[in-house]
Amino acid sequence: MTTDEKLDLLIKEISNMESSLTTQISEIKASQLRMETDTSLKINALYDAKDSQYDVNERIYNSLNRIERKLDRIDLKVTSHDAKR
Repeated sequence: MTTDEKLDLLIKEISNMESSLTTQISEIKASQLRMETDTSLKINALYDAKDSQYDVNERIYNSLNRIERKLDRIDLKVTSHDAKR
């Protein structure tokens, strides 16, 4: 094998390696973009869930306050009734 043939073979191998690396880099970029998109969607879902949970907690808090006020009124009536005896 002559020196020119060896150089031609080496150039072909380097060209193949470059093509392979370009393909791999493209695949990695696509994978990274997909992961970033998935992560972004998941973070948005967590914020939406947090907002929904906040609304549920607010309704529960309001219900508990109403129940507490009713119990206070009932307690006053019972105390007033017991005092009349």
